[in-house]
Amino acid sequence: MKYFFLTLLSLLPLFAVGQSLSDITIEKERTFVGTGLYGFMNGGSDLYLEYGFEKLTTRDIKYKDEKYTIDIYEMSSPENAFGIYSLHTFKCMRADTLRFFNCLSAYQYQAAIGNKYVSIVFQSGSNKAKRNADELLYLYVDTLNMKRIALPLEMTKEIPYSSSIKYLKGNLSISNAQPSLLKWIEGISFSDIWLASKSNTILIYPTDDKNMAKLIERVPKENILKIEDKYVYLKCPKKEDSNDTGVFGF
Repeated sequence: MKYFFLTLLSLLPLFAVGQSLSDITIEKERTFVGTGLYGFMNGGSDLYLEYGFEKLTTRDIKYKDEKYTIDIYEMSSPENAFGIYSLHTFKCMRADTLRFFNCLSAYQYQAAIGNKYVSIVFQSGSNKAKRNADELLYLYVDTLNMKRIALPLEMTKEIPYSSSIKYLKGNLSISNAQPSLLKWIEGISFSDIWLASKSNTILIYPTDDKNMAKLIERVPKENILKIEDKYVYLKCPKKEDSNDTGVFGF
């Protein structure tokens, strides 16, 4: 299996120079660990736990006369951090412009950096708030020593990757990204699924030969693009539902 390591702009942005945490007023800060996430959100915790959620630090802050909510989710691996990030990124105004996965939308800036998924929500939606969000991310997250994920080669054709590539770990994430896939996956044990939404193709990694054979038997032959030792590359079944907003509507 060939992999492609993400390589983007690696220079530390000049706007991060001269900024410090002392410029930030923290109005509220909370931490949630493991299943304690249920105390923070209703209806979305199970999806995060499916991706190996470990810890959330959420802060309501004021920075340069703008208000922000910064949520930093620590996941069990960089792949899982990208996975939960990938389900929340849609219609990016700007994407993958730095050395990590990032997506800027009207009122939110998101990033997957190492094993962290970062969400910065700004109330005003102003250009100033968007610029400040870049600065805040560099102040709160180490972007220089992060572990990068390896995208399967079949997934590297859709650029930018943010909003196009989805990494799925279980039935909840499949239901969110590609519900029609459940009929192929039911009863089959798998370790990873990569979905390319623009080309409507998917990589499925069954856990063993028995599950591989079961999957190949179930999928219509016209949907099979390639079979390898560890994975099957497929054309997705027809999508049943259109989902062009994130889990929380961003």
